[in-house]
Amino acid sequence: MHIAIIGTGKMARGIGYALRETTHDITFGSRDPAVAEALAKSMKEEHGRVYRGTGVVAAAARADLAILAVPWSAALASIETLRDALDSKILLDLTNPLNASYDGLLVGEGTSASEELARAAGDRVRVVAALKNTFAGTFAEPGISGGPPPDVLVAGDDAAAKKTVMELVRAMGFGALEAGPLATARTLERMTLLLIHLANANGWHWNAGFKLLH
Repeated sequence: MHIAIIGTGKMARGIGYALRETTHDITFGSRDPAVAEALAKSMKEEHGRVYRGTGVVAAAARADLAILAVPWSAALASIETLRDALDSKILLDLTNPLNASYDGLLVGEGTSASEELARAAGDRVRVVAALKNTFAGTFAEPGISGGPPPDVLVAGDDAAAKKTVMELVRAMGFGALEAGPLATARTLERMTLLLIHLANANGWHWNAGFKLLH
């Protein structure tokens, strides 16, 4: 599968690392192609597998699935740029619309970042919410402190797209649970606020996640 990782920050790098042992074709996309190319080169040298880097539109155009790994402040503008390139494709949205103090969200209670992005992208882009409660550090160590990997809750309105995302999440080393329609992202994004509070209060140093027992 051709995967585009839109972004070049900690989350983008972490996802690229988590996918290092898969056979997927991985392309980083940046507004500045040179930045994406430099990241791809660095990752290739570090992990001994092929990564590519290019502009965001070119990355999305060659992808079967795109992962939006940019801050919420840049997410809607990114979708405006990528709408045509993402036509009929899967968009994995991991953004959280956090405020500056990380104690609230920048969207109302009746919506979510994922739903806002889906509206901006249009009906032909299959948006799936996932990896929203996953800190960047856990990509390097899914089995936190030797324990079981966190569960990633996966929400979306397209069953086939959700199945594809769940398989990808498992390939990264996490558990994957089907979490219902895209509107469930409202809950997932608020769970991130809780996880941030717990990490700060307990000194977990951004290496934490949720595990559901059943």
